[in-house]
Amino acid sequence: MLCSLKLKIVLSTLLILGSLAVGLYAIVIFWSVADAEQKSDLIICLGGNARVRQEKSLKLFDERYAQKLLLTNQSPNYFLENGVSSSNIYVTDIPRNTFEEAEYCRWFMQEHKINSALVVSDWWHLRRVKWSFETVFQGTGKKIKYISAQNLETKVGWWLEPHQLKLVLKETTKLVGYWVRF
Repeated sequence: MLCSLKLKIVLSTLLILGSLAVGLYAIVIFWSVADAEQKSDLIICLGGNARVRQEKSLKLFDERYAQKLLLTNQSPNYFLENGVSSSNIYVTDIPRNTFEEAEYCRWFMQEHKINSALVVSDWWHLRRVKWSFETVFQGTGKKIKYISAQNLETKVGWWLEPHQLKLVLKETTKLVGYWVRF
């Protein structure tokens, strides 16, 4: 009887741990939502991990994916120091979170008659970015593509790094919060 109880506890524990591992693996494998880079009217560089996002946005600008930049919650100095004319840069500090950034970008694109944009953010942030922008831009006909500031696809085993895994888990929690809140 005691052996049977211990066996049930061990098997139940293994089942729970196995389910968690499979769930976590699924989240990590299917997390990336980055699109391929393509010509657009505007590059939107979201605030946050600014330098990495700025570097990717500048690269896209230099490669002529778009001729205008919209910066949220960040200084334009990096772009100005790297040869971008101030006439090609728009800056706002209005949004306080990703959803508000999407709302502001929708207003901005409608106001300036812009039809397409590349939204640059970190790989781990893009799923929440995509959900926010798709929710806000629904029915507008605007074409939005989501560009990762980093290229993790070429890095084997990135999901095993504790820091990377922590980012995904934190974003998963925030995304669920957005589903409830917005």
